[in-house]
Amino acid sequence: MERKRELLGLFRMWTPLLCCPEGTSENSPAFQRWVGRQKVASPEGTAEIQSHNPSLSFSRPFGTCMPCRMFPGVKTPGYSQDVPRGQRNVAAAFSNKQATLVMPKARATLISIFCLFSIFISGLGKEVEEKQTLRKTFAFDDAAGAREVEVDNFEGSIQVTGYDGREVHLVVNETLEADSPEKAREARREVRLEFSRTNNIVRCYVDGPFRCRNGSINFRGWEHYGYKVRYDFELKVPRQTGLRVKTVNGRDVEIEKTSGKFDVENINGGIRMTDVSGAGRVYALNGKVRVSFTENPKADCYFGSLNGNVEVTFRPGLSAHARLKTFNGKAYSDFPVSYLAADKPVAKSENGKFIYTQSSLNL
Repeated sequence: MERKRELLGLFRMWTPLLCCPEGTSENSPAFQRWVGRQKVASPEGTAEIQSHNPSLSFSRPFGTCMPCRMFPGVKTPGYSQDVPRGQRNVAAAFSNKQATLVMPKARATLISIFCLFSIFISGLGKEVEEKQTLRKTFAFDDAAGAREVEVDNFEGSIQVTGYDGREVHLVVNETLEADSPEKAREARREVRLEFSRTNNIVRCYVDGPFRCRNGSINFRGWEHYGYKVRYDFELKVPRQTGLRVKTVNGRDVEIEKTSGKFDVENINGGIRMTDVSGAGRVYALNGKVRVSFTENPKADCYFGSLNGNVEVTFRPGLSAHARLKTFNGKAYSDFPVSYLAADKPVAKSENGKFIYTQSSLNL
């Protein structure tokens, strides 16, 4: 509250700079004369050019500047504007060089006020902040089939570490920010972290107003809701556990020392997998994909990104068929590469057109 009072006081101190003299508008001649009376210093190391006509000691409305009659060969970039015939150029006695000195200072003043106003608003926007930590443990049943952990997050990071054990240890750090206590209560009602276990499948699911009925995302921005809820997951799982993890907004998804199958996805962050084996799919829409294998995969794998690099490190002796595709980039390999015999082109139809694709490499 003390910080808000200080910001409010600063904002009130700056407010008069945004106001016109009483009874005038920004484009009125009276306001122009009032602006002209304000003293504007020249930047250090430059000389201020004075008007040759003392009776016209006023500036034009912000954002406009006519080519000067005294200096017809000089034109100020970004501040020129043609005046229709019949209209008097009230700043004809001003040189363009003086306009160049005055206008950026006015812009800098307005930018400073805007930044202060933004700080003032942001200081008021975060009324409530709550943090809590959830801890859970799930034990797998060896007789119930393959082990799998699924984390379907929305806002937050996911870290998974494999170890020699039989239980899943889960730590979730929850952070709630809201514009008001009412919005905080609304966030607690609408955003939920659900846990479930079916046979040997442990599932963590973040639900909220940003979800559609089929589980897809329809997000309007946290400003629309007046609150923000973040879940950061930390998991320790048995090494051979299968993983299905994804998040939308958060830091990199990090996975290490696992050997089960995997399906990993991050929309607005990267994916880092270190000392893993197994096989599966890895995709980061707007981030880097970095995967390092301790044992070459024994099944098909997919690694992709739309707006980031893909770096995959295999063990020596890799023998595989690779299909590569890029929109704006190149593909590199440290392994000897030979082209395979041309496969039969694969045809697919999009919007009534047939598209044929074919590319294969032998590693």
